Amino acid sequence: MAETHATTSMAGYPYVDIVDFVERTTYQIWNDKQPELVPNWYLPGTIIWTDGGDMVGEAVVTRDTIDRRRGFSDYYGIIDDTIWTGDDERGYRTSMRWIARGTHDGVSSLGEPTGRKLVNSSISNCIVVGDQYVEEWAAGNGKAFVEQLGFSLEESVANNRRSKMPLGDEAAATTKSFGATVPAMPGVIDGAGAVVREVLDGLYNRRDLTVADRHYAPGAPYSFGTTRLGFGPEGAKAEVQRWLDLLPDLRLELDELYWNDDSPQRSRVAVRYRVTGTATNAAGEERPVSVMCLHHIHVRGDLVTAEWVEYNEVALLAQVGAR
Repeated sequence: MAETHATTSMAGYPYVDIVDFVERTTYQIWNDKQPELVPNWYLPGTIIWTDGGDMVGEAVVTRDTIDRRRGFSDYYGIIDDTIWTGDDERGYRTSMRWIARGTHDGVSSLGEPTGRKLVNSSISNCIVVGDQYVEEWAAGNGKAFVEQLGFSLEESVANNRRSKMPLGDEAAATTKSFGATVPAMPGVIDGAGAVVREVLDGLYNRRDLTVADRHYAPGAPYSFGTTRLGFGPEGAKAEVQRWLDLLPDLRLELDELYWNDDSPQRSRVAVRYRVTGTATNAAGEERPVSVMCLHHIHVRGDLVTAEWVEYNEVALLAQVGAR
């Protein structure tokens, strides 16, 4: 079942609701240039899972935030949407989509400044208990990041770190260990959630591209990060076909699915899943691939009216190997 648009209280904390908490703390840390506030909302055991390598603990998150700000003095993000589920008792799951812009004008772990402009989109799915971020899954396109700054893609691929994120029952147990019992998917998947589940299963697992013809509105934008934009059924099918060409034995497994109903016919859906399969690289080697994907999907009735997709192409290239 979906959550209604009005959220519960976050009782005892100085926030209007869970959306206010996520957006206000993000803006304070990043746009207000206050990385020293990270320990207020992240714990020593907080884990951020990414396909470019994981981060554990508020000290690591603080250092990473300071480093990014050193490299981009004008780094500034705008949150486009936050989708949520949960309550004060069970904890919350939130999915925040934003776009940040900045000029690479400072020395940081990235090296000497290039003076280049950056537009960087991402989606972050978080677990919130009380007023603490305890677990997070984040995805953005590392390939777009390095190409905009003129860095070596080959070097970035070679240096990519694999995630140790747990899957399935182990993932649920990890989340529960942080004190959160809000489920990754509701017990009843209906409405917009059922539409999105059918779309993903039909396109990827059943390889039935006519699902896009039935469930994507004409002209519906399909955006992959800041690098690819398609429209309508053909835009969705083009992205799916890229995956099927790369991974003929592709399987898609849902890890998170929840949504907010803004009206009886209009909903915003957050979904996280993992694509697995076997790729054959340019050297003829067969390589196992496992990539996390995060989507925000707008649904009207049984039609997708807009979709935003994030995954890390640097991690994908690193797993595929020789180009």
